[in-house]
Amino acid sequence: MWGYYSGGTLTAHLSDASAADYVDTTAAVTGQYDRNYTLSYSAASAGQTLTVTWVTSSGDGNVTLNGAALALSNHLSGSGTSATTTANLTAEGSADWIHWGDVVLNRKSGVSAQIGNYTVVGSGPVNTYSDDPRALSWTDGAPTASGSNSGGLYINSLQNGFAFTVPADSNTRRLIVHVGGYHSGGTLTAHLSDGSSPDYADSPAAVSGQYDRNYTLAYSAGSAGQTLTVSWVTTASDGNVTLNGAALSYAGGSIAASGGTPQSATVNTAFARALQVAVRMPAIIR
Repeated sequence: MWGYYSGGTLTAHLSDASAADYVDTTAAVTGQYDRNYTLSYSAASAGQTLTVTWVTSSGDGNVTLNGAALALSNHLSGSGTSATTTANLTAEGSADWIHWGDVVLNRKSGVSAQIGNYTVVGSGPVNTYSDDPRALSWTDGAPTASGSNSGGLYINSLQNGFAFTVPADSNTRRLIVHVGGYHSGGTLTAHLSDGSSPDYADSPAAVSGQYDRNYTLAYSAGSAGQTLTVSWVTTASDGNVTLNGAALSYAGGSIAASGGTPQSATVNTAFARALQVAVRMPAIIR
C-alpha cells in the first residue's frame, strides 16, 4: 500500500476484541510514498476475523492499496514447574478440563469434551491414590459440581505411563497438564499429528520420594483437524508416574505489527523496493 500527498492510518482489528487494535499513522508526505506492514495475530476463539483498513488521515491526496499475503504459522512450546500449590482447573480451563483419580471421572460442565481420556503407554495396572502434595480444585464440574482433592492415577515401572489427546488447528491453544511421580524420573512429550513443529519434550532428573510437575504447553498446528498428543512416561528409576488433571483454553488474542521504512519516488518512476503487505497468523500456542 502507498499514497500520494497524504498521510495514512493503518488499523488492524480483531472481531472478538480480544486484543487492542494495532494502529499506525504515517505523517503526511509531499509526493509519492509507500508502507509495508507485517501483522502477526491470534484471536481468543475460533471463527473470528482480522479487519485491516488503510485510510487517508491527513493531507488532501490519496492512499492506495496494492497487495496482501497471508501465511499460517504453527508452533509448539512448553515449560514446566514442580510447584505443589493448589491449582484451580476452572480458572485454567476456559475451554475444557478433566480430573483423573475420582470414583467417577470429573470434567468441565456445559461444554463439549475436548480433552480425551487417558490411554496406557506400555503395560501394567492403573491404580488410584489420594495423597498428592498438590491439590486440584474446581467449581464448574460434572458430575461433581465443586471439589478439591489430592487424588490421581499412577502406574509402576520403566517405560510405562499415560497419554491423551486434545484438538489442534491453526488457532493457538494453551494446555496445562498436572502430573507427578514417586521414586522416578518421567518424560513428558507433546507431539502434533501433522508434524508441523518439533516435539516438545522434558525429562526432569529422577526424584527420591514424591514429586509433582505442572506443564504449560502453547501450540497450534499447520492445518485443521489435527491433534496434540501428550504422554508422561517413567524413564528413570523403577517407581511410578502419576496423572492428575489437564485444562485447555484458547490463547489470549494478540496483534503485533512492524511498519516498513517509508520510501518515495518521482511520479511515474518505480520505487526502489517492491511494495508488499504480509499478514501472518502466528503460533503462540497461541
